Amino acid sequence: GPHSGIGEFDATPAPISAVSASRLTAEHRVLESGGCVVRPGFVHGPGDRWFVPGFIRILETLGAWVNEGRSRISAIAVTDLARLLATLAAQATAHSGAVFHACHPDPVTVRELGRALVDSGRLRLQADSLTFDDAVTAGTRRGLTERHLDLIGRDHWYDPTRLLTATGATFGHGPLDNLPA
Repeated sequence: GPHSGIGEFDATPAPISAVSASRLTAEHRVLESGGCVVRPGFVHGPGDRWFVPGFIRILETLGAWVNEGRSRISAIAVTDLARLLATLAAQATAHSGAVFHACHPDPVTVRELGRALVDSGRLRLQADSLTFDDAVTAGTRRGLTERHLDLIGRDHWYDPTRLLTATGATFGHGPLDNLPA
């Protein structure tokens, strides 16, 4: 990142972790085999052990927002992702070789996500804010990596237009409306 509203082919892949590198390798193999690649945004809902718990841990460990929580992220409820995947599976041959971003069309700010978690009683609202560079300095002293801070301090939102057009899907709610309490 930062990634701000990019489409599926707007950025040159440059994995910075082993997980990212393995995902890119998997994408290539799927496409070479005539499959379809779906890149979900941050997934929340029942069974989420990574996104919301990780977000809470990073914010609570840092003890502050990064840049007032203005960074935007792409999120999707697991139920919406399942619906989109089922639609694609039913049309499998029509999307051979396609790559899609799967997320709600409206990105949310880190502060909006934080506010939803405060409202659900899962997070205490942070009062302080740091610049990204100051957050890296403070966070490193508290055991956070720059990658952790990148997730809450830089844009990570994507354009799902191709997927929504291909599936005819719409969202009748906001990206955080299905955030579990």
